[in-house]
Formats: sequence, C-alpha cells, structure tokens
Amino acid sequence: MLEVVHVLVVDHESRGCEWLVRMLEMRGYRVAGIATDVDQAVSLARLAHVALVLLGSRTDFGAIEIGRALIDRCDLTVLYVVAEIDDVLLRRARESCPSGFLFQPVTTAALYGTIEVSKPLHVAEPAPSYTREINDGSQLTPREREIYQALLRGMRPPAIARSFFISIHTVRRHAQAVFRKLGVHSQIELMHRFGQQARKSSQS
Repeated sequence: MLEVVHVLVVDHESRGCEWLVRMLEMRGYRVAGIATDVDQAVSLARLAHVALVLLGSRTDFGAIEIGRALIDRCDLTVLYVVAEIDDVLLRRARESCPSGFLFQPVTTAALYGTIEVSKPLHVAEPAPSYTREINDGSQLTPREREIYQALLRGMRPPAIARSFFISIHTVRRHAQAVFRKLGVHSQIELMHRFGQQARKSSQS
C-alpha cells in the first residue's frame, strides 16, 4: 500500500491557492489544511502529521519567515511556489534552506516530480556504522563523519542541527563537504549509493 503524503499549503490569501489544492488532490496527495500565518501553519503541521509544505502562491519576506519557522521548529520539507523572484528574495529564501522551488504556471507533472524528489525519506531501520565504506582516501573530518552517519539514517538537516547543537547552516556546510568528497550530489544519492554498499558488505 502506497504511503499517503500529507501536504500543508501556506498562503497569505487562502482563496488564492485553491488551484494548488486541486492539483495536489488530483495527484493523490492529502491536503492537511491551508494556513495563512506562521502560528496557524505550525499548529496544523503538528496536528496533522504533515510531511511537506507548499508555501505559495506568492513569495515575499513574510512568506520566507514562515518557511524558516516551519523548517527550524517542525523539521519539515518546504517548497516555495512563486510567480517571480528577484536576487534579494532568492538569497533570503536560500538562507531558510528550503528543499526547492516551483515556478508558476505550475504543471501537474512538475508538481508531482518535485514533491516526489523532495519528500522525506523514511528508513525502516537505523543505519549501522558505515565508516569502513568510506575509508577510501575521502578524508572526512570527524564532524563530517558524524554528519554522514546522520544523513544515511535519513535525518533532515534541522534534526541534525538540533542533535549536535549546531546551526542548520553549519550542517549544510558539512553536508556539502561530504557530498563533494564522496562524489554525490544529494542526500538521496548518498543513501542509495553508500547505504546499498553497506548492506551488501554486511550480507557477504
């Protein structure tokens, strides 16, 4: 049975995102609710077991602050749905560490593909220590190895930051170093490549 993904839609004007709700429901996602401010968004996210947030349909500095709060306080995957964005907004949006952007007009295919790539990964069992899999001259620092282990377990950057009592930006910096040294481009690629290698090694 396929897992039903609960999606929270956040928009300053709830009527402006009815089209987005319809597209989500057409693709089989369950819309947990529509929030218009940060407190309502956080409350709905916690009550409805939301896995992913679409923040639209226009992005301004207020929306970015909502996105930052949802990422930091609820450890949620956030996607911005925007009509247009300038360099200043883009820089501020990137600082909030979203999982991606969707630009209007949004097609159903683009919506589906972006959500499926961005949605949280659920790992059935915690990953064991895989340090032997990376003793290949990659020269990960002790902190980078810790971040590597956490990423393999499917932990999101906000959760890693809270676990190690460091900022999310520090986590992102270490993660990028891990990706670069191991020759991957994302957490998903890291989990598929090194997780599979470790499972094969443990079975042999």
